[in-house]
Amino acid sequence: MSVCGMIVEWNPFHNGHAYLIQQLKGRQPDTVIIAIMSGNYVQRGQAALLSKWQRAEVALKNGCDLVIELPFWYAVQPADLFAEGAVGCLHALGCQQLAFGSELENFAPYQKLAQWVSDHEETVALKQQNEAFNANNYGKSSINLLADLVAEVPELRHLKIDFTDNSNVLLAYSYAKANAKYQTPMSLTAIKRQGSQHRDQDMSPETNYASSTSIRKALLEDQVDLHQLDQLMPQAMVEKLELINYDSSWSALYPLLRYKILSESRQKLADYYQVYEGIEKNFIEAARKETSYADFLNQVTNKKWSKYRIQRALLMIFLGVSDQEMQDHLKKRQPLYLLGANARGRNYLKGLEITDPSSYAMINRVGKDESKAWPLWIRVDEVYQRIVMESEESQLFAHPPIML
Repeated sequence: MSVCGMIVEWNPFHNGHAYLIQQLKGRQPDTVIIAIMSGNYVQRGQAALLSKWQRAEVALKNGCDLVIELPFWYAVQPADLFAEGAVGCLHALGCQQLAFGSELENFAPYQKLAQWVSDHEETVALKQQNEAFNANNYGKSSINLLADLVAEVPELRHLKIDFTDNSNVLLAYSYAKANAKYQTPMSLTAIKRQGSQHRDQDMSPETNYASSTSIRKALLEDQVDLHQLDQLMPQAMVEKLELINYDSSWSALYPLLRYKILSESRQKLADYYQVYEGIEKNFIEAARKETSYADFLNQVTNKKWSKYRIQRALLMIFLGVSDQEMQDHLKKRQPLYLLGANARGRNYLKGLEITDPSSYAMINRVGKDESKAWPLWIRVDEVYQRIVMESEESQLFAHPPIML
């Protein structure tokens, strides 16, 4: 039996995601597909459109065998740390293969570059220092650094590498780099993506494929009727979206964020994770002036601080996550929280032995022991439940895994 992992957000789950699973099932019918999925918050510094339980259920109905939650403290990080956490979970779960969607026909050059960077970490770190690598605009700085390496290092010059306007390739490269650090790395399978890149904001009426970004934008900003989008998503996802009676966007949450920024001291704001280099001063000034989130974001975003970097910092303020608390949870034993499984997934779990039990723990239900071990996890999910969803339905305690 082969075991293939996927690293996903599914925010929301659309036809492109279903296509990737179908392709894997078609090529390898006996493969167990395990998804490491971001929970109630995603990498761009936003609350998820639907809860982790809703998204996991739709994925199971569309061919995924096992859905495990990526811990919050990895799910809301820049590409490298996001990838490091997700790849580590897949290794712990015994995955031999990592599959992902790609716009590229040939991912091999990027995999070779990732291996070289992994093997020459000191050289790369020195280059970052010498060139004043800007972690606050991580994507652009990473692309520039890698382009310089390919141009300067003789053994890399033959590689045809192009990250321009392709954040999905940069993320896949981050997976490859994280995977290369393991003594027995997973094999990588890039499946040609159908339709839009995952951050494209435009939708074409001629195709049944669109990015999650464009679907969210249509629903949250353009107020498009859901039935105008139902050809872009499996019916199970459309049915979940029909039941939404809350707004998870920053526009809806901005009054609470604004209150927190204006009611706390500058020193307190600076203690939150990812609030560095005096950016809290800009947040305070913008919150005093701007009554809408769009105008606020426009005021604080610049060449040095990218939109998604800003949003991750704002999410930490909104959730009250200090730098120390985040660092503590990154160092802890990591929970592998079971969100759902089908019959094949359950059968795999019966014989599963975590490859590194000192670093990972399989969690089927969350109780008092888990709340003591990972208090941040409990707190941020309660905020999602009670503030974002405005629901009394528990996102953690007593919520059983979804079994299909």
